[in-house]
Amino acid sequence: MIQLNLIEELPFPSILVQTSYYLNYLNKAIDAHQIHSPFVFNLYVDLIQKRNNESIFQELISWFRLNSKNVFGPTFINRSCLRFIEKLAKRQEINQVQLIGFSTNEQNEPFILKASILAQHFYSNKTPFLKENQGLSSALLTEPLWGDSCQMAVINLSTVKGPIDQYLQSLIAHTNTIEVIILTNIYSSQRNKNIWFRITMCQAFPLSLDLFKMGILFTKIKLEKQHFTLKW
Repeated sequence: MIQLNLIEELPFPSILVQTSYYLNYLNKAIDAHQIHSPFVFNLYVDLIQKRNNESIFQELISWFRLNSKNVFGPTFINRSCLRFIEKLAKRQEINQVQLIGFSTNEQNEPFILKASILAQHFYSNKTPFLKENQGLSSALLTEPLWGDSCQMAVINLSTVKGPIDQYLQSLIAHTNTIEVIILTNIYSSQRNKNIWFRITMCQAFPLSLDLFKMGILFTKIKLEKQHFTLKW
């Protein structure tokens, strides 16, 4: 069983603290020349070195109103992250993606969203995943209703305010279908930063990648436990 002690959440860090987080990330980050894993090297070349600003999900970008005040968490996800998720899903031949912990309408009602990469569209299954909508500061995630077809989950770490070990147990219980878990806001607070560090040490995720704007966990890669901090 995973044991990740949930620490008290601190206020959103100052610009100075955020800068120190980023400088520490840059100090650790490596590029293609320093990557010893063939899988990670190829992924880095395909998804990071090859710049492609095209996105098939223009509707999705508009739907989330990126960086608007109606979005869950300090920052939802910027265009570069969304494009990366798109390209990673297509590269891994993942069709069904669920976005969890994000508000998607004017009433700030949170739903699980699904995106179909192959069909190039997204839809909401209208399944609330919060016990009750008490506001952004006190929302608690319950066990997600994954369904049988979910292969990739994109989770706003700032909305996981319950025991993180229990939440991760629910994720790992679904690794028969889930191949990739992407966490956003991994450096948006000291709490999130500490949680992300503990997750990268977890043996249940054989490969973890730190891109600063988001963290990526692979559940089915047949490798010894590895973690990479990659320049992006």
